[in-house]
Order: sequence, then structure tokens, then C-alpha cells
Amino acid sequence: MTTAARVRATSYITRTGTLGPEVLVFNYPSTPVAGTHLPGGGVEPGERPDTAAIREALEETGIQGSLHLLGVVGVQQGTYDTGASRISIYFHLASDEQRDSWAHTMIGDETAWDTGLQVACRFVPIEAATELLQASGHGQEQFLETLTADGAAPSSVPPTMQHNKLTTPRFLARSASIARSPGA
Repeated sequence: MTTAARVRATSYITRTGTLGPEVLVFNYPSTPVAGTHLPGGGVEPGERPDTAAIREALEETGIQGSLHLLGVVGVQQGTYDTGASRISIYFHLASDEQRDSWAHTMIGDETAWDTGLQVACRFVPIEAATELLQASGHGQEQFLETLTADGAAPSSVPPTMQHNKLTTPRFLARSASIARSPGA
């Protein structure tokens, strides 16, 4: 019997800093080998992926600034270390968060492995985020180049990603349209 892939929502949360565009990342001070991450997690049954992206950002980072959904920037398909399948939808959110860095205790599902863990959150220049996220080995840097310098949504649909039938330009354009539609 085949198990359905777990759907995840991951966010590039950007703002314009003093030196230009920045993206929010975090790490686990108690586990430095875990590397640097973007906020993201599982989409709950019946939950819209864009809603999950915002929920996960709040639970994992405690961000206090407003969050504005700018669109879908990519989709990845892969497997966890356990061999279980996953599909990750990457969203671009803009924020007016004033803090440059802060500590947060993760909240959310009591059965999740990271609930209650301390994280160190910070905004970094997009260029620096590429190297930090690559070092983690989770592929979260893959869509950074789709973010525009002015924090606006990408002007074109990202290229089709390998190993995923759901990343045709038509699917991504439809997903971005749904994500931006109030009450959809």
C-alpha cells in the first residue's frame, strides 16, 4: 500500500533591510549541526497551504510584523530520511517585522519533535541565505533566485522543477491565483 505524500508549506519571508532585500531564517542553538532553516511544516487536513504557511511562520518564528502573501514561488518533491514522501510548496511572504534577530520557543502540535525547542531567528541578506540554506542540505535555497529585489512577487512563473508533475507553469499560476483570492 502506498502512503500519500505529506504536503508541507515553507515560506521565504522577506523585507527590505538597510542593505537591501533580506529573508528570515532560523537555527536551533541546541543543535548547531541541524543548520539554518526557513519556517515551514505540515499542512493539516482541510487546511489551505497558504494558511499553513502563515501558521507555520508564526509557530516557528514568533514573527510580530505583518505577513503579506505574494505568491507561490516553487514546489519540491522528495523524501524524508525515513523514506516517506513529501511535497513542499514554497511561498513568498513579505513582512514589516522591525526586529533584526530574536529568540523564540516553537509552539504548535504537542506531538511534533520541535515543539518547545528554542530557535534563533534572524533576517539575513538574500545572497547570504543561499549559502546558509545550502549548507543545511534540505534544498530550501532552490527558489531564492525567484524573489525580486523590491520584495514584489516574481514577474514570471518559476521554471518547472525536476521530479514533480505538479510544477507546470499552469499549476503554479493557478496556485498563486488561488492563494491570493480572499475566501477561496
